[in-house]
Amino acid sequence: MNPVSLFGHDLQSPIVIASGTLGYEVDAKLAKQAVVILKSLKEMNTPGNQQPRITEVIKSDILEIDKSYSISDLADTPGMVNCIGLQNPGVDGFIERYASRYQSLGGHFIASVAGNAVPEYSYVVSVLSAYSKLFLGLEINISCPNVKEGLVFGTDPKMTYGLIITLRQLTKMPLIVKLTPNVPDICEIAKAAVDAGADALSLINTIKVKAQMRDGRTIEGGLSGPMIFPIACRLVEQVCKKFPDIPVIAGGGVWCVEDVQTMLDLGATLVSVGTLNFTSPVAVLNLIREYKKKG
Repeated sequence: MNPVSLFGHDLQSPIVIASGTLGYEVDAKLAKQAVVILKSLKEMNTPGNQQPRITEVIKSDILEIDKSYSISDLADTPGMVNCIGLQNPGVDGFIERYASRYQSLGGHFIASVAGNAVPEYSYVVSVLSAYSKLFLGLEINISCPNVKEGLVFGTDPKMTYGLIITLRQLTKMPLIVKLTPNVPDICEIAKAAVDAGADALSLINTIKVKAQMRDGRTIEGGLSGPMIFPIACRLVEQVCKKFPDIPVIAGGGVWCVEDVQTMLDLGATLVSVGTLNFTSPVAVLNLIREYKKKG
């Protein structure tokens, strides 16, 4: 296996745990095997949406998809729709409850930051910056709606630039901007983030869909899992070619060693694994072991 590093830190493997899939209770063994991107944090405690908010789907369940894509772009494999709503304890609650635990684990962590306005992002970044030794960097989740503008930050290059340049002035910590795929041109948003001072890019987040369930319910949310892997590969390739000198954390339906290698071959620095974690508590540990064996 080739040596792997991020921001000067040597890593055990290129496999990363995607934000939102393990919450905050990180297993000590896992913390030593993979970089863990924590669930996004906002300024205040957020309860999230009502249950049920995670549903497995097949391709024929999908009724509508974000206008940047067509349903035919999806793979004929299962997926998962979630509308969790960024449930989190608030950044101050997180620090009070978990900071000392992460320090004792001694692994590699990336904190994820979310918000609905620039001041909210700024507050969370400022709080986390005081604990910079706990984290490799900060992932900035720009898939959040701006309550002032009525748009998702990551769908508009001007809003993306304005947010990231503000945060860049607040911290010396590496900033990893997580891109939404729900845009006509992901490289336009990536360029805005890089121009504003992003140190790395992460993609893709979930794809907006509406799905019809067999019990008659209609659900709307973000689609993840193997079904979106072809779209993820296409977008990762575009971004890696456009920004060859920027580290890229690539994900979106990664399910096996071959998927990990595909993302690396497309130019990714690290590969994030998300929905797979919902299948088994040890699924990603098994994947890491298989990857090292083949490497």
